[in-house]
Amino acid sequence: EAEEGEAQADDAGSRFATFQRSTVVAGGCDHPDPLCEPHAVRDTQPEPLAPGDDVRVPRRVVAEGLLSSTQLECVALAARRFRRRLPGGARPGFLLGDGTGCGKGRCIAALILDQWNRGARRHVWISATADLYSDAIRDLQDLGASIPCASLSRVRAYGALDTMHNNPEVKKLGKNCEGVLFLTYAMLVSARSKSIEAQSDPNFSRFGQVQTWLMQTGEEESGLICFDEAHKAKNLDQNTKGARLVDELQRGCPNYAVLYASATGATEVGHMQYMSRLGLWRDDYQPLAANESEGDASGAAVDAERPPFEDFDRFRSLVSRGGMPAMELVAMQLKSMGALSCRSLAFTGTSFELATVRLDTTARAQYDASCELWRDIRRMLDLAINQGIARKHARGEFWAAQQRFYKGLVVAAKVPEAVRLTQEALARGEAVVISLWTTNESVSSRASQSGHAGDGEEEGGGGIGGGGKVADGFASGPELTVEQLLDRNFPTTGPQGEPIAWAMEAIQGFKARLWSLKLPPNPIDELIDQLGGAAAVAEMSGRTHRYIKDPFSGEVRTDARRRPL
Repeated sequence: EAEEGEAQADDAGSRFATFQRSTVVAGGCDHPDPLCEPHAVRDTQPEPLAPGDDVRVPRRVVAEGLLSSTQLECVALAARRFRRRLPGGARPGFLLGDGTGCGKGRCIAALILDQWNRGARRHVWISATADLYSDAIRDLQDLGASIPCASLSRVRAYGALDTMHNNPEVKKLGKNCEGVLFLTYAMLVSARSKSIEAQSDPNFSRFGQVQTWLMQTGEEESGLICFDEAHKAKNLDQNTKGARLVDELQRGCPNYAVLYASATGATEVGHMQYMSRLGLWRDDYQPLAANESEGDASGAAVDAERPPFEDFDRFRSLVSRGGMPAMELVAMQLKSMGALSCRSLAFTGTSFELATVRLDTTARAQYDASCELWRDIRRMLDLAINQGIARKHARGEFWAAQQRFYKGLVVAAKVPEAVRLTQEALARGEAVVISLWTTNESVSSRASQSGHAGDGEEEGGGGIGGGGKVADGFASGPELTVEQLLDRNFPTTGPQGEPIAWAMEAIQGFKARLWSLKLPPNPIDELIDQLGGAAAVAEMSGRTHRYIKDPFSGEVRTDARRRPL
């Protein structure tokens, strides 16, 4: 029976169903915004929740609307699945594949709280960047969870965490060293020894610290391993270190439930290899004892169905041949197993319009002249490589820099039109959100550190650019990209340290031509300045500093944006 409030799109042939409530659970409020799901997946229902399939979070969490009906469905299905066992003996995994706006962080926090209330005292939350640590704490606090949290990046020392009684960060986990340990995928692969033997040693690797900490619990105290932004581990077939350690952590901790959270985690079948706990293919986890064929020592049920595929290679081979329809069948299979949530915002009431930006005469001249500049730079690079004074891999640096240059130039060319459209929308009383490709902070920071500061200004205290040539006082990302390519990949001295006059002359000539182009300024700084300055524009980015122009003097200064938590 169709759920209350579920609506079909006006087009009868639409493949998506829109909804704000769950058909699986009765509690919870409507989701704040309509969600959508393919009809085939929406019509596939998991095994109904039984009276014993509870979610152990305070009642007020649901009563106060802290979890919507759709979020509660996800938490209930995942919590039930975590109480079971795969045929090989490991606890199953759940794929939280919801898109932006569905509240994945809130669901992760609710599942940690559920496991905590069941007696599981150690949990790991792995995400893409260290900045997301504050988001993780916020999601837990929003649910009223008083679960201790610590960030591994702030634990400077190596060694077993349970022995670091005086470490300020580890102390946050209390005397029993229990709670949520947050880290990034980059931190997971960090080690001070490259030997394979040291990989699991907490004295030499972060992976060893995490695994050792998790293994210091009994079966009943084993909690949740959450791979947030799980697509970071998608290259297991290429044996990248990050993907390999994600796989090893699952194998080494079979008593821990696993949550894969990613909106793009299953877009390609080849990227799913690390999701071994979903139960789609047989894996070599710890086998069941003879007396545990129907359950384990704790009474957890074992999934009755054997995996549909013998191994991942067979699974990949079949699904690859079937294309997108086969991937949809995989989603339906996981949904029927109660192992998947894959909703996304329906964007009900939104419209899409493509605006074409036509280049003026100045922009066309800049583009044409830059093409000639890049052509001549390549000729010089080929000459330098042939003479043995430049490294061969400099060609790769050249093409990468050229791609960044033209992407930046194209984005900057859209700024005037974006400002015009924004001002018109604001005049109509609308709110405007602008998404940008890059902030150019990395290239600007390198320029500042190398001493490319504006004329008459202290380094880092004003405009940045070669010879002080910057557009309107702001750094120009494309300009800095070329400068750094020339400085880092075009040697001006020979093997014995002797100066190469022709190379030095050529580089200075290239830079003079570059500065004469008067390339556009950094788009994010120009947008903020043109739209009223930092007081009128809220910037949501990861950059640590931004450049602000004084409206009276035109002087550009740096402003710190991020402060320690």
